[in-house]
Amino acid sequence: MQRIFKNCSIVRNRRLFSLLAARVQDSSCHEDIDEQIIDLYFEEWAIMFTDLSGFTQISSDHGILDFLHIIYKSLTIFKEPIEKYNGICIKMDGDSLIIIFKHLQKAVECAKEMILTTHRYNKDKKDDDRIGLAVGIGYGKILKIGDYDIFGEEVNNTSRLGEDTAKEDEILFTDAAKKILTNI
Repeated sequence: MQRIFKNCSIVRNRRLFSLLAARVQDSSCHEDIDEQIIDLYFEEWAIMFTDLSGFTQISSDHGILDFLHIIYKSLTIFKEPIEKYNGICIKMDGDSLIIIFKHLQKAVECAKEMILTTHRYNKDKKDDDRIGLAVGIGYGKILKIGDYDIFGEEVNNTSRLGEDTAKEDEILFTDAAKKILTNI
């Protein structure tokens, strides 16, 4: 079975995979296994989902090579702010980045700098070469599997904000992130 799912992030973590397998095999021990999984893998993190604004239209109009060009360029220009604020880029999904931070304020500062970076990059670019950024930020307990995958309700909430709701140059916050930011 592991061979079938060898690239799946859950399978790459043998301990988690064995706990999930035990949970599937014996429904009477769900609570004990859930407690172990929560203890081993749940951590509080700030989550950032980014989305390149207008990207779907550009790639539709110009094709896969322009798609790859813009993706590569965005990774190049965002690398510095992500590292500066100690972000961990968990994964790239199409034109979206999923980045986590131990501190919510660092996620906010990183998002601001990433947007400013797009403004500097876009200064002399034609419309089709511009990079626009929309950002969603959340904070809370997530199931973190190494530095290569995350799961949880706050991850889902943040994803919806960054990928579906935020417009270019917007940084939107989940309710959980807003609560913490009002106390800072």
